[in-house]
Amino acid sequence: MSVVMNGKRVVITREMEQAQQFAEVIRQVGGEPLIYPCIAYAPLTVEIPTPQNYDWLIFTSRNTVRAMQGIDYSGVKIAAIGKKTAAVLSHPVDFIPSSPNAASLATELPICPGERVLIPCSALAAQTLANGLTMRGAVVNQLAIYTMTIGTGGDDVPRMLDQNQVDILTFTSPSTVRNFLKRVNDHPNAYHLPAVCIGDTTAQAAIMNGFKHVYSARGSMIEVLCLI
Repeated sequence: MSVVMNGKRVVITREMEQAQQFAEVIRQVGGEPLIYPCIAYAPLTVEIPTPQNYDWLIFTSRNTVRAMQGIDYSGVKIAAIGKKTAAVLSHPVDFIPSSPNAASLATELPICPGERVLIPCSALAAQTLANGLTMRGAVVNQLAIYTMTIGTGGDDVPRMLDQNQVDILTFTSPSTVRNFLKRVNDHPNAYHLPAVCIGDTTAQAAIMNGFKHVYSARGSMIEVLCLI
């Protein structure tokens, strides 16, 4: 397993803390991680409503869990978009959809018409989940409690692109795609590299932004990386 990636250089665009964790996984399968944060977490100053006034509280990312630290949401039914988000919650999770995406969660969440749903989220979040639940009769409050700004620092990826020393790019959200291109100043050598994306929404963003070889990882990103 240690030589699966044969030393391929993989750019990690997620925020620094999560990038460090993913870098270790890449090393374990024989890859060389290049940490290049393209997003950075920034909390927003907002008044969070009392979760107990809702039937469901939905967590759509680990950053949502992070932003809700210190908030008492005991006694509320909890849904998480996927197993990784559920794993960082300190409360029992009542529901996880079959696929870790907003469309599946909106379709599969066991709600009744009239139930109240609180979705704390990023200011950049799409309305897919909220709209889907509203169409099923739920009363939804999608509330932005943090945002993601452009990241800084990391390895000298622009120089490595100049020298064709990058093998694979990884993206975890549409904002990582857009911010990566901003950080490398639309470097022409980037567009022909394999772009491995978490989920179809991120993959579509990569395609729309001009990447030629896009892979969508619906489960484990590392499994897709090992096949390239």
